[in-house]
Amino acid sequence: AALLLALSPVHIAWSQVVKVNQYRWYTLSAYVMTKNVRYCPECNFGVGTDPANSAYVALTFVRPGPWAAPKAPDFPHHSGTTGWIHDSQTFYVPQGVKFLVINLELVGKGTVYFDNISLLETPRRLPPGDGSGNYTYHLVRIVK
Repeated sequence: AALLLALSPVHIAWSQVVKVNQYRWYTLSAYVMTKNVRYCPECNFGVGTDPANSAYVALTFVRPGPWAAPKAPDFPHHSGTTGWIHDSQTFYVPQGVKFLVINLELVGKGTVYFDNISLLETPRRLPPGDGSGNYTYHLVRIVK
């Protein structure tokens, strides 16, 4: 199955919100392939933003309540033309975090493919808990 997104001339992203368990370790991995991903002047929002020349996986922790959500790990940004690259991060879900937002992003011009996106709970645990979350998503194609 493939998904083609071409919704915005500035920034294209596919997002999925996933429920997770606090105090657990997870691994998020994806395969990424780019074709002619390059700078896009109208895609650049200025200092402190993405330089508008890459495709990447982005992760955000969501913690309801009055506390700011902690920073989630960063994934590499890819540009140009590449073969399949495996990106993976193992991370701990801190107290109060109930959800993750997984984004597959293209900020710039070109084409990016994402495949075998998976979020797996790893065997490393701190306090015991209930439930487990194992999710796998398949090919997503973003063209701009």
